[in-house]
Amino acid sequence: MEARDDHAGDADLSPGAVESGKRAVGQGAMWAYIVGDLFIFGGWFVFYLVYRALEPATFIAAQAQLNQTQGMVNTLLLLVSSWLVALCVHAARRGRLELATR
Repeated sequence: MEARDDHAGDADLSPGAVESGKRAVGQGAMWAYIVGDLFIFGGWFVFYLVYRALEPATFIAAQAQLNQTQGMVNTLLLLVSSWLVALCVHAARRGRLELATR
């Protein structure tokens, strides 16, 4: 029985490998996902803008009922969580896995 390297097919994501033209596994699928996501969200924004133009009074009345404190807390939560994910990715790329996984 031959020893098998389970990581033989893993993509090298180091900065040097990416700059040398190597591609990560699934990179094409990720771009397809991103483009699809852009179309979906773009469609929702067009939908929103059209209906806002057709019914401005309804949107103004609904906007008056929003809670600014909840909106601010939600925005801060999303920003901080995104920042923490970026810190973890940065630590993992530098090989500091103990910092990235705590």
